[in-house]
Amino acid sequence: MKVELGGVARRGHLVRVRRDGVAFDAVWDGEDIDAAGGQVDVELDIPEVVTGHRVADSNLPTGVAVRGGKLVVTGVVLAEPDMGVVVLDLRPGVVLVEWDSGPVDYGSRVQISVAALHLYPTGV
Repeated sequence: MKVELGGVARRGHLVRVRRDGVAFDAVWDGEDIDAAGGQVDVELDIPEVVTGHRVADSNLPTGVAVRGGKLVVTGVVLAEPDMGVVVLDLRPGVVLVEWDSGPVDYGSRVQISVAALHLYPTGV
């Protein structure tokens, strides 16, 4: 997925990014770059096992949001839990999620709260 950097991105440090008008902080896991305002292709990683989810309204946009100061990821289930992993479509982009949150149906839109997000540049 493509994000806009809000400042200098340093490996292992938080960087403010913007996607679809939503600003959020994530840990940068790539080479240091100084491209404030520049667009960067990244892979999103959720570095924790998800232990709770809720089925979201089908009109809720997919992607990352900040609600009540917490990071919330909304996506469409592309693959049901298999060996503890669920694939969520963020449209655009997908994220593999380590899953211990019970059954979830293919095609359903789910919302999860996460403590942190990591970004891995794919096209820097």
